[in-house]
Amino acid sequence: MIALAVQGCIDVRVGAGAFVRRVRGEEGRPGIGITTLELTEARLVFEGEAAAPAAITITDQELAELKLLVEAIGRE
Repeated sequence: MIALAVQGCIDVRVGAGAFVRRVRGEEGRPGIGITTLELTEARLVFEGEAAAPAAITITDQELAELKLLVEAIGRE
Protein backbone atom coordinates (compact mmCIF):
# COMPACT_ATOMS: atom_id res chain seq x y z
CA MET A 1 0.00 0.00 0.00
CA ILE A 2 2.82 2.37 0.86
CA ALA A 3 4.57 1.66 -2.45
CA LEU A 4 1.36 2.31 -4.38
CA ALA A 5 0.78 5.55 -2.49
CA VAL A 6 4.34 6.72 -3.15
CA GLN A 7 3.87 6.00 -6.86
CA GLY A 8 0.69 8.09 -6.81
CA CYS A 9 -1.50 5.11 -7.70
CA ILE A 10 -3.69 5.31 -4.60
CA ASP A 11 -4.82 7.80 -1.99
CA VAL A 12 -4.84 6.42 1.54
CA ARG A 13 -7.33 8.16 3.82
CA VAL A 14 -7.21 7.27 7.49
CA GLY A 15 -10.54 5.91 8.59
CA ALA A 16 -11.87 5.72 5.04
CA GLY A 17 -9.58 3.33 3.18
CA ALA A 18 -7.41 3.27 0.10
CA PHE A 19 -8.71 4.67 -3.16
CA VAL A 20 -7.32 4.15 -6.65
CA ARG A 21 -6.36 7.39 -8.33
CA ARG A 22 -6.67 8.01 -12.02
CA VAL A 23 -3.11 7.76 -13.25
CA ARG A 24 -2.20 9.64 -16.37
CA GLY A 25 0.25 8.19 -18.79
CA GLU A 26 0.37 5.33 -21.20
CA GLU A 27 -3.19 4.01 -21.44
CA GLY A 28 -3.90 5.63 -18.06
CA ARG A 29 -2.38 2.71 -16.17
CA PRO A 30 0.37 2.84 -13.58
CA GLY A 31 3.73 1.38 -14.50
CA ILE A 32 3.55 -1.59 -12.17
CA GLY A 33 3.49 -5.04 -13.68
CA ILE A 34 1.21 -7.14 -11.51
CA THR A 35 -1.40 -9.63 -12.52
CA THR A 36 -4.91 -9.96 -11.18
CA LEU A 37 -3.84 -13.11 -9.36
CA GLU A 38 -0.95 -11.30 -7.68
CA LEU A 39 -3.27 -8.49 -6.62
CA THR A 40 -5.75 -10.98 -5.20
CA GLU A 41 -2.99 -12.74 -3.26
CA ALA A 42 -1.83 -9.41 -1.85
CA ARG A 43 -5.35 -8.55 -0.76
CA LEU A 44 -5.58 -11.88 1.09
CA VAL A 45 -2.48 -10.91 3.06
CA PHE A 46 -3.42 -7.41 4.20
CA GLU A 47 -7.23 -7.24 4.26
CA GLY A 48 -7.54 -9.63 7.20
CA GLU A 49 -4.93 -7.67 9.11
CA ALA A 50 -6.74 -4.44 8.37
CA ALA A 51 -10.07 -5.92 9.54
CA ALA A 52 -8.68 -7.22 12.84
CA PRO A 53 -8.65 -3.85 14.68
CA ALA A 54 -12.17 -3.12 13.42
CA ALA A 55 -13.40 -6.47 14.72
CA ILE A 56 -12.11 -5.62 18.18
CA THR A 57 -13.76 -2.19 18.36
CA ILE A 58 -17.07 -2.81 16.56
CA THR A 59 -20.20 -1.82 18.48
CA ASP A 60 -23.34 -3.94 18.76
CA GLN A 61 -25.18 -1.50 16.50
CA GLU A 62 -22.42 -1.60 13.87
CA LEU A 63 -22.36 -5.39 14.07
CA ALA A 64 -26.11 -5.56 13.46
CA GLU A 65 -25.75 -3.21 10.48
CA LEU A 66 -22.88 -5.30 9.12
CA LYS A 67 -25.02 -8.44 9.40
CA LEU A 68 -27.78 -6.77 7.37
CA LEU A 69 -25.28 -5.72 4.71
CA VAL A 70 -23.85 -9.24 4.44
CA GLU A 71 -27.37 -10.65 4.10
CA ALA A 72 -28.12 -8.13 1.33
CA ILE A 73 -24.96 -9.17 -0.49
CA GLY A 74 -26.03 -12.81 -0.17
CA ARG A 75 -29.39 -12.01 -1.77
CA GLU A 76 -27.68 -10.29 -4.70
